[in-house]
Amino acid sequence: MRARLRSFLVGAAGLALGVWAGAESLWEPGESLVFVAEDLASNVFYRSPGELFPEDGPQDRWMGLYGERLTVARVAVRDTQPPVDDGFALDISPDRPDLLIRNVPRLRVGPVAVAGRDLDLTPESPLRFSLGKRAYELTLEATNPENAGRRVVLREGGTVQILYDEAEGDEPQFRVHWAGDLDGDGRLDMAATFARKYSALPRTLWLSGTARRRSLVGAVATFTVGC
Repeated sequence: MRARLRSFLVGAAGLALGVWAGAESLWEPGESLVFVAEDLASNVFYRSPGELFPEDGPQDRWMGLYGERLTVARVAVRDTQPPVDDGFALDISPDRPDLLIRNVPRLRVGPVAVAGRDLDLTPESPLRFSLGKRAYELTLEATNPENAGRRVVLREGGTVQILYDEAEGDEPQFRVHWAGDLDGDGRLDMAATFARKYSALPRTLWLSGTARRRSLVGAVATFTVGC
């Protein structure tokens, strides 16, 4: 009887360890993320069932943008209060950043230049940003109006870059949460949402310092809100 009980307990423990080992973390060590102010204000995010709260390692670094300054931030993941099914929240110090950024090595503590924030992009209203002598225009083109097809184009001088191009959409969403010079090279950086579907909103950080040849920006971090 004792042997059977011991065998059962060992098997159950092994099964539990297997499930635990197979469970995925909410995000991985070294993964690059960006959170924007409007989501941090509500501070209720969602994870897939079974995803574990991550623990940052020594290689992981958080930074917060507070007004016109980047600084190191401390972040802890916790359950929401009151509890929400599959929900989680972030404890951030200092609190209330305009942007919260994880693992983007190009960024350094210090002042930044701000060119705009919290701006909706529509086909009728292009967005224009100035940094020193550089002038940028961000446009939204209706490529397939019947099926909500859209294209987002960024222009500066003679350089043109397509940031988003989808032939169909379901109430697509386009918004620039922040624009300015975040990485200190005098060129435009952005945190923006270009979403094909209204219920899945990929917040993405674009930096000029990672742009490929004949491009203006490169995507370096993202976090999708919704499902």
